[in-house]
Amino acid sequence: MPDPTKQKEILENLCENIKVQLEKRVNELLNRGDCGIATAIGFLGMLLSQINLFLEEMNEELILFTEKIQKDESNKKVSQQDLAEEFHHFRLFSSKKKDYFEDLMDSCDELAKDTIEKDRRNYAIQFFNSLKGDISTLELKLSQLKNTVKAVYSSLTNELSAIQNQYNRANPITEINLAEGMLNNVFVKDDDLLMNEFV
Repeated sequence: MPDPTKQKEILENLCENIKVQLEKRVNELLNRGDCGIATAIGFLGMLLSQINLFLEEMNEELILFTEKIQKDESNKKVSQQDLAEEFHHFRLFSSKKKDYFEDLMDSCDELAKDTIEKDRRNYAIQFFNSLKGDISTLELKLSQLKNTVKAVYSSLTNELSAIQNQYNRANPITEINLAEGMLNNVFVKDDDLLMNEFV
C-alpha cells in the first residue's frame, strides 16, 4: 500500500499546480478584451457544473466500492476458513486445498483492487473539492472586479456628463436663422406658377 503522507503530498502539489493553471487561464480570458469578465465567469460556471457532475459520480462509485470491499472481505474470510479447515484435516494433496487456495488468492486480489479504486475515488473527491474552492475564490474575485468596473464606468459617465454640461454652459450654441435673411431675396415669376397643378 502506498505511503499516505506521500500521496497527500502528491495531491497537494497537483492541486497547487491546477490552481496556478486555472488562474493563468482566467487571466488569459480577462485579457482578451471585449467581454473578458463575462467570458471568465461563464468559463468558471461551466467548469463548476462539470466538477459537480464528476463529484456526484465519484461519490456514487465510492459507495459502490465500499460495498464491494465489504463483500470482498467476507469472501476472503470464507476462503480463509475453508482453507484452514482443509489444513486442519491434514490433507496434504487434496484438490480442494488447491481450489480453496485459488479462491483465497482471488478474494485477496479483488479486495486489493477494490481498495485501490476506493482510495482513487477518495483522492478524486478531495481534488475536486479543492478545485471547487479555488473556483469559488476566483468567482468572488471576478464578481468584485465586475462591480469595480461597473462603478468606474458609472463614475466616468457622470464625470463626462458634468464636463459636457460645463462646456455647454460656457459655450452656448448660437443659432442663425438663414431662412429669415433669404426670405426677401427669393422671387417666383408668375409664369412659373400654374394654379391648376396645385388644385
